[in-house]
Amino acid sequence: MATENYNSRNPGKILLDKVSIEVARRLESSLHKKTRLIIDQDEDHTQVESPWEWEVKIGSQPSIRLPKRTNITTIYDREDVNGRLLILGAPGAGKTTTLLELAQELVSRTKDDPSQPIPVLLALTSWKKSQNLVDWLVSELQSKYGIRRNIGKQWLKDGKIIPLLDGLDELAYGRRQENCVQKINQFLQSDSWQKPLVVCSRTQEYQLYQTKLGLNNAVILQPLETEQIREYVLQTEGQELWHSISSDVQVMELARTPLLLNVIILAAQEISFEQWQEFSSSQERISYLFEAYISRMLSRPYRGQQPKHQDTRRWLKWLAQKLIEQNETEFFIEKMQPSLLKTKGQRWVFKLLAVLMVGLITGLIFGLITGLLGMMLSFHYLPTSDNIETFEAVQFSIAKTGDNLIFRLIYSLISGLIVGLAYGLIPGIIYGVIVGLISMLVRSPIKTKAFPNQGIWQSVITIGFVAIWFSSFMITAFCLRVWIGEVDSNLAITIFVGLLFGLLMGAVGFGVFVIPYLSLRLVLWWFGRGDIPWNYTDFLNYATNRLFLQRVGVGYRFIHDLLRQHFANQPLSGLSSNHPRR
Repeated sequence: MATENYNSRNPGKILLDKVSIEVARRLESSLHKKTRLIIDQDEDHTQVESPWEWEVKIGSQPSIRLPKRTNITTIYDREDVNGRLLILGAPGAGKTTTLLELAQELVSRTKDDPSQPIPVLLALTSWKKSQNLVDWLVSELQSKYGIRRNIGKQWLKDGKIIPLLDGLDELAYGRRQENCVQKINQFLQSDSWQKPLVVCSRTQEYQLYQTKLGLNNAVILQPLETEQIREYVLQTEGQELWHSISSDVQVMELARTPLLLNVIILAAQEISFEQWQEFSSSQERISYLFEAYISRMLSRPYRGQQPKHQDTRRWLKWLAQKLIEQNETEFFIEKMQPSLLKTKGQRWVFKLLAVLMVGLITGLIFGLITGLLGMMLSFHYLPTSDNIETFEAVQFSIAKTGDNLIFRLIYSLISGLIVGLAYGLIPGIIYGVIVGLISMLVRSPIKTKAFPNQGIWQSVITIGFVAIWFSSFMITAFCLRVWIGEVDSNLAITIFVGLLFGLLMGAVGFGVFVIPYLSLRLVLWWFGRGDIPWNYTDFLNYATNRLFLQRVGVGYRFIHDLLRQHFANQPLSGLSSNHPRR
């Protein structure tokens, strides 16, 4: 691959910085970082098919035990692996953390040598059934990292990225998982891709697949041994906690999972081991453990304004349920859609509220003619009721208008005719030309996002710039009309009329791209009986501080799927009544 010069404005440098920040944040906020463990690993050739086994099954090799404290990059770099690796493990075994550690090392290599490919962390949960993997990768690079589609395609073609794919098991079970494995294999077999690729999955789910991934090797993360647990607990909490864990066989079995051991240590002050031992099933014990963890995290000191504990539980329960329903692991505020609404009544209120707000704004400011123009302008950009889009940045493109070019020209002509009849020939011509140009503006995401909800704020700014641009042209048109003597008017009135047209454009843009989003937030907050708080960003940051969520770029995800499942399945009851402190 050709050497890259990563200056500050280079898309590759921007992507590398984004991945670097994401990896650092997620590792820092992971429980494995808070109470770090060194996890033993096994190598298993039977979990993947070598290229010569894709058509004929010729046998398999036995599992090979790797030396303790083997680094994941050591396995990744082996000649017989060549960066094509499958990471397997039980829930909570540390698969994602292992993937993040690999990403951290790969990011470091690319920073030292810009000719190296850039690792990208992607969740397979967004993959759609039968979707081509190249198309999915390009789409994810654009939606998550702001990489334009043409650049993403070229990078894939040139092998400039290393896909690190997490959550294969989190796809809806059945044919969708099998189809995804098949699409990954097609991608690996293609002549256009001879580069590294890493996939993470739970062991149990993966072993049920009839089709195995065509990777070179697999790493299976192993449960902790008793001595590892003892040493770690003694270093962090001391003899009393170790005695409580070691004296109960079932508790010890849970502690062999790194995630659950970390939770035990962090929640130790809230756990009554006598009561814990009364539960008969493993699921009840895990549920009790997470309740203790939640109670402990909520009781930690917090400098800012802290929401009520019951509100925190209710809001996280709603978020967990919606992520599971939509088969997503990551949540972005600016990507909230009407599909989050629970009932037909809520969806009806959302539509009515959005229409009333747009109508109220334009109706109070403008008359019948401008109202008609506003309707025509909004017709082009108006989203469907199930899809709210942002207007973060724009670019002019005739090619991307596609088959609608003729329609847009007719649309511009009619708009200009209406203005011409009302305000004169010159304003009508200029208005029609401007509307035609605006109709060829296509939305594009901003390349770098620094904070959650930035897409909405950026949409407001972009709409403002378009409105100012529109106003300047209309002011020019009316000034020309005065100059040639078509009308008798002073400069102030001319500027005022031009500004009105700019205000019209701003109102339409605000109504199409911002008001639906605000309406959705309002319905979820008020009519949804408090499904979310009004200041959602502050709450999500609070939940991140409490170690329930972690930041992923400008989005959020639960620190682990087991905790997400717990929030989604639990009734809204506090810990105090059922789980007293020890």
